[in-house]
Amino acid sequence: MQVNENSPGECFCLKFKPNRYLFMSNFKSYYLLLLLPWLPFSARAQTVASLIYDQPVTARPPDKSVQSVSLEEALISLEVKYNVSIVYKSELVQNKTTKTFKLQPSLDETLEQLLKPHKLQFKKSKNEYVIIRQEGQPASIKEVMFQQLRHETPQLRYETPLMRQEMPSRQSLAAITITGKITDENAQALPGVTVLLKGTTVGTTSDVDGRYSLNVPDGNGTLVASYIGYTTLEIPVNNRTVINFSLAPDVKALEEVIVVGYGTQKKSDLTGSVGTIKAETLQERPAASLNQGLAGRITGVNVSVNSGRPGGRANIRIRGNTSVSVTNNPLYVIDGVILNVTSLTNGSTPIDYINPNDIASIEVLKDASATAIYGARGANGVILVTTKRGSQGGGRATYDSDYSIGVLPRKIPLLNSREFLLVEEQAYANAEKYDPVGWAGGKYTDPKTKRTNPLLFDSNGNPLYDTDWQKEAFQKAFTQNHQLSFTGGNGKDSYGAYMGYRNENGLVKNSWLKRYAGRFVMDTQIKDWLKVGGTISYNDQSESQVDPLGAGGIIAMRQVLEALPIIPIKYPDGRWGGNEDYPGMEGGGNPLHVLTERLFYVKTQTMLGNIYANIKLAEGLDLRSTVGTNIINQRIDYYGGNIIRINIIYGCTAIGQAGYIQNHSINHI
Repeated sequence: MQVNENSPGECFCLKFKPNRYLFMSNFKSYYLLLLLPWLPFSARAQTVASLIYDQPVTARPPDKSVQSVSLEEALISLEVKYNVSIVYKSELVQNKTTKTFKLQPSLDETLEQLLKPHKLQFKKSKNEYVIIRQEGQPASIKEVMFQQLRHETPQLRYETPLMRQEMPSRQSLAAITITGKITDENAQALPGVTVLLKGTTVGTTSDVDGRYSLNVPDGNGTLVASYIGYTTLEIPVNNRTVINFSLAPDVKALEEVIVVGYGTQKKSDLTGSVGTIKAETLQERPAASLNQGLAGRITGVNVSVNSGRPGGRANIRIRGNTSVSVTNNPLYVIDGVILNVTSLTNGSTPIDYINPNDIASIEVLKDASATAIYGARGANGVILVTTKRGSQGGGRATYDSDYSIGVLPRKIPLLNSREFLLVEEQAYANAEKYDPVGWAGGKYTDPKTKRTNPLLFDSNGNPLYDTDWQKEAFQKAFTQNHQLSFTGGNGKDSYGAYMGYRNENGLVKNSWLKRYAGRFVMDTQIKDWLKVGGTISYNDQSESQVDPLGAGGIIAMRQVLEALPIIPIKYPDGRWGGNEDYPGMEGGGNPLHVLTERLFYVKTQTMLGNIYANIKLAEGLDLRSTVGTNIINQRIDYYGGNIIRINIIYGCTAIGQAGYIQNHSINHI
């Protein structure tokens, strides 16, 4: 079909299928476009939208050419063909025609061929929309798109797909007022809640009754309500004029409230004077005692583990060593009950016998915050322990278990049998050089003359044994830990029963720990102004220890380093080997002999309990009264063996001696 430039009713046939319906529709559209300059803005926008959305379009095949077509018609055809939006000012294309117009394989090539004769250029935006501009004059896409509607000039061409996405209709541009009420989880009004239109600075706050009113540009946005201590909530507007919010407490924000002795306080108000550990953190690295669990957890709290025994003693220094005559240990407070400030056997403290799996949180008070609450007793810092309580969300049973295998991280480099004998020979040679007088006087004996014992050396003086005492004395330590709990309750009452069992083997053979723990907790809200509750716990712990403090003699851990590598664990006849079997050496049983024959058992029973009554006197003012008790009973049983002569404990030498020591400690609050 040939297109005549003087046939305005048929100029759109370049874009559409040539049937009668489309011809009449396009003819109508043409005259509507002529009337656009004299129509009001709203009518003009509706007319343009009608032209764009109501007409099916089909591009002319790319292999056909058209002559003497207007530039604007050609651009419209390209939009449909390549499914793009070509944005331009009307004056750039008015009264311009192209005598030869042929669709090329790509849009870029076609536009370059079409625009070059008119000294026009095009540029792609990042959204792949093509922008037409005069040579040498850059144009903004938004300026081109919105200038005509903003000034309501008669040069409005038509609405492109891009304009339909970014330009709201006249109706959506109308501002609306949104009102509503903001409440908490108990349907109580929340004043001071911030309400914002998402992505903008348009916002307001709720009044004392929790009500708000906000003017927004349209009904397509999203309102965001935020309040300290509550979870932020977003609700789409969807052209509504009434939107109510119900905010839920923010659990993460509540975790920033910590225990400070007389109640709770915001963590931000305490800066660096308080350190906090939650139960989840302690469970990441299971430990036999609370002190071991604190190691490396809190800045400014130095935890040194001075023993490798199961549940081994650990020293905690919060403010360094403040005294040379009295204890430097911190003050421990469990659920408001102060533990006895006493040293138990082998350097243990009362906190070592608390089941760490019962702990909900730990707060460490440092600096002036400790002495401000607990006086002189808090001079070395205070460790506040809060145990787990019952559940208010119905009945629940929980079982946790963990298993681990401990290994010796590294061995201390020691001499083997060959190296030991070479060192002994070198020492003898040095004696001749550095002490010639003593050498000449027969003060030193050639060590080779001592190597005649057929139980230790062959006929050539070579050792028969090469014992690695570290390998023989240490083992892989298997540990199992089981925790069972039952919790329940409702909004006013809660209870919890916690039971635990721990069986831990030590890295040193014949060392172990067994602990049975039980605890019951109950809280009840009798009246709105009265709440009572209590906790009682009992631990029974048995240990086999191999590193008694105060012995100062030959204990197993010392002999691991001092036993000679040429000495066997046992001889073929079943006798234990020892350093005294090689002349000139310090005596002492080998480590395995000590570990097997010397017994050192510690049995500790602790009971910790408290009851409280909390009376609400006024809003924010409570009276809490607590009565607690801490009882520790410890028994030490030892047996020195029937053939071992060692410094056993407290400076007493024992051969085949047995006995026990019993300590009692009771503290009431």
